[in-house]
Amino acid sequence: MSTAGHHDRLDRRALLQAAVTIPAAGAVTTALEATPAHADPAAHSSGRSHFDTESPRFALAVLPDTQYLFDADSSDPAPLSATFRYLAAEREEANIAFMTHLGDVTEHGTEQEIALAADTFRTIHGKVPYSVLAGNHDIRSSTDDQRGDSAYLAAFGPQRYASMPTFRGASPDG
Repeated sequence: MSTAGHHDRLDRRALLQAAVTIPAAGAVTTALEATPAHADPAAHSSGRSHFDTESPRFALAVLPDTQYLFDADSSDPAPLSATFRYLAAEREEANIAFMTHLGDVTEHGTEQEIALAADTFRTIHGKVPYSVLAGNHDIRSSTDDQRGDSAYLAAFGPQRYASMPTFRGASPDG
């Protein structure tokens, strides 16, 4: 991607707002020891916590390969469900802006593994904005990377995220 002629400068507030609206990957900032973010009193009464766009401190949760949790007959989604419950519970305190999965959700990419993973990710859906990246274990690869229909795309494609405020679109092939 060329940046020639495009030297727009982002200030801190714009960057924080972008962290909520644009899927992030690869970086982690921990704010667990930091002073708590400004709380939204309505958040506790509604049972939902919120991200504070005004705070200079925030966290991005990064989730690496979960493939061994979704591996045919030895699947065990319980640790991931617990992780998601923790992220949702700590969202306001740690000011968690976004959670991104880095790929290899499942071991074999079968319909059963993908379905179990998709169901497990519902634990966090609507509580913390997130993205899930397909890894080489989740889809059949091809030389031109045009993957087409797959169990992964059916479960984690644009239709899953379309109602989320962080969703801004997808490529024509999902």
